[in-house]
Amino acid sequence: MADERAAPTGEEQGQQFRPGRSSNPAGRRKGSKNLAMQALDHVGQANAEDIIRVVVRKALAGDLAAAGIILSRCWVAPKGRPVQLDLPLSTPERKCIGAPE
Repeated sequence: MADERAAPTGEEQGQQFRPGRSSNPAGRRKGSKNLAMQALDHVGQANAEDIIRVVVRKALAGDLAAAGIILSRCWVAPKGRPVQLDLPLSTPERKCIGAPE
């Protein structure tokens, strides 16, 4: 039969890992980037204006995907705002098919 004892807690183990304390204080600093991300940032910054011009030109020409990119970056989707709708009152003549009586 399997041992039914619970696994030891942090206190029983002598708190090997303490909350709020790094186990590698000399490790990578917060916010630092690896070389691949630094290279991507450099390429993006060097060509950002050209890329934006191309996307805007395509959006103005009717490309909906390009327009979506521009709009999603300019106007953030509203969250938590109430939406007011003016709906007509329901009448017996406008009952929905299959609606409960």
